[in-house]
Amino acid sequence: MKNSDNKNCLSNSVKIFFTINILFILLFSIASVKAQWEYLGNPDFTVQYAGYPNLVFKDDTAFVAFNDGAHGSKPSVMKYNGTSWVYVGAPGFSPRISKYISLAFDGDTPYVCFGDFDITLEQLSPSVKKFNGTNWIDVGTQRFSPGNNTFQSMVIIDHIPYVAFTRNTFRVEVKKFDGSNWVNAGISDPSAGGATYPVLATNGSTLYVSYLDYANNGRTVRKLDGMNWVNVGSPGFETGFKPHSFALSNDTPYVAYIDQLYGDHISVKKFNGTDWVNVGIHGFTNNISQYPSIAFNGSVPYVSFIEYIWLNVNNFCSSVMKFDGLNWIDVGSRGFSPVSSYQKMRLITGRLMLYSGMTKIVTAVQL
Repeated sequence: MKNSDNKNCLSNSVKIFFTINILFILLFSIASVKAQWEYLGNPDFTVQYAGYPNLVFKDDTAFVAFNDGAHGSKPSVMKYNGTSWVYVGAPGFSPRISKYISLAFDGDTPYVCFGDFDITLEQLSPSVKKFNGTNWIDVGTQRFSPGNNTFQSMVIIDHIPYVAFTRNTFRVEVKKFDGSNWVNAGISDPSAGGATYPVLATNGSTLYVSYLDYANNGRTVRKLDGMNWVNVGSPGFETGFKPHSFALSNDTPYVAYIDQLYGDHISVKKFNGTDWVNVGIHGFTNNISQYPSIAFNGSVPYVSFIEYIWLNVNNFCSSVMKFDGLNWIDVGSRGFSPVSSYQKMRLITGRLMLYSGMTKIVTAVQL
């Protein structure tokens, strides 16, 4: 990393709170001068801790769902209305603490899936709510899977919400809502053995799930064909057991992951119809990296990530790179946001938005 990038990161002392930074960048040609990051709306627009955030675009509007420390660590949703961030419905709309929040839309209707924590049982179980224009209402039974369940992920296909999660038996399970109840998606679980960190994705018609596959010592992607889960390429196609990002560009699945064979730098693979192949070189980031998130502008993949810079103390900075067909190149300045975590990235109508971070408040930034 360049010295100027290090100074940018080091100019901010390490923070110990949890935060979200929502970042926005216009995708245009920068000839000689890199654009600078600036706030989107008012900075620090939440009052207290904001955890497990999930960002989704609906048309041109950004929505973020999160665990709201100002409202009992229960789920809340906010949207950017063009001038400020405002709550969608009542904040803290669940009776219990939430974790692992996922946000999706069915038309204009937002749905939120979250780990619903029963303090008496000390167990998480998935619940789903939707906004009816006035209130957040239950979609089926609350805490619809017994036992302790973590790492929820949700997508909606043809008005049907699908939820993936890790059971307390360390198996990945996928459920769908049939209009009355949450039932199995497929005749069996997608994972044949121990698995965790499921991520759902769809091209609008086919349901895909990726997960860390202990049985096959790596990452596996499967899709639902009728009632059967079938492999997308070889199971366990890449070794390692750290969280990853999974998304589709049209019908092509991509995985961005922490490559433990290349010093915990980021690598990206895509499925070419037969095999999982590299997109550019392995380990293309400059430093030890975590929390990759992949998104697309047309067919061009972008990856956001956290870089770790070791100089006396840990320094954590956000960076974004894109693949130009030959190489992974920087988007804007490296290390533009200090002390970041839990990154997610979305692209819509030529704009890229990234949220990241870990502190007590939510901040939005644009380039």
